[in-house]
Amino acid sequence: MKRPIKYVIISLLLGISSCTFNDVKFHETHDSLNSFDVENYHNLPDEERSQYLKNSFTSYHSEATDLIVEWQLPFAAGEVDKQLYNDFLGLPKSKSVVFFSGGGEERYSGKIANFIIDNKINLIVPHLCASACAEDILPAAQKLYFFDEPIIAFHGSAQNALFHLTSGKHEDPCPYPSSKVELMEQYQSTVDDKILRYRKTGHNIEFWKEQEQRLKNFSFGVEMKAGDFCLRVPSYTNAIYWLPTSKELKNLLGLKFEGSVCADNKNCYRKKLLLFFGPDKSFVINGEIFTT
Repeated sequence: MKRPIKYVIISLLLGISSCTFNDVKFHETHDSLNSFDVENYHNLPDEERSQYLKNSFTSYHSEATDLIVEWQLPFAAGEVDKQLYNDFLGLPKSKSVVFFSGGGEERYSGKIANFIIDNKINLIVPHLCASACAEDILPAAQKLYFFDEPIIAFHGSAQNALFHLTSGKHEDPCPYPSSKVELMEQYQSTVDDKILRYRKTGHNIEFWKEQEQRLKNFSFGVEMKAGDFCLRVPSYTNAIYWLPTSKELKNLLGLKFEGSVCADNKNCYRKKLLLFFGPDKSFVINGEIFTT
């Protein structure tokens, strides 16, 4: 596949050109994604669907990754945890870093975000940025570029969980008061850190309320009980994620970026959500429930 746009993108990222991303269509069409046929998938026998999804995703991911590698920019991806934090800090020094993640631990997404802010790093985000990646890392970027309409997804933050723990509107499934106090202290610390970052970067500190309006029927599940410790897992029952459109990200979160997101394009999210999350998963997009 010919990719002349690649050279324009690299020049822009490295500051070689005086042009801006407004001068180019920051999107790359991948043959494998175009060839993925949702109707054909649904018409396949049950035993063939899984392999069809796997083959389509593998081809798309390989094609997109090959292009990213050709940019020769520092690259970090995966679950947000201590290892990814160390990997990010160990990247070669650069003004621009390619990054994507499905989320992970907020304490490490906060650390990565602070490093990005302190070093004024630009982020190029392909594929997916969800949960802690979207909450903390995206708003930290000095400049932000979305490549090939990534899935940007939110499913509630520490603010949402803390609100429900303190409001009394939701019954706590754990009987351990000491565990609840400890959990609330952890949430409060995470919330305080995020508010400081959002104020520093000019983002909406009440964005969690926008998530609350779209993701319905909050609940706490219990992942583990051990002695006086109880690990609660917050969730919403109407959908696993809210995917804001570009307009919503800009107007509600105050996020500034070049490019567009998958929620802007029904053809994109019909395919990508099925490839990335599998069948029978529900998402809030444009005020409606979309199910893969």
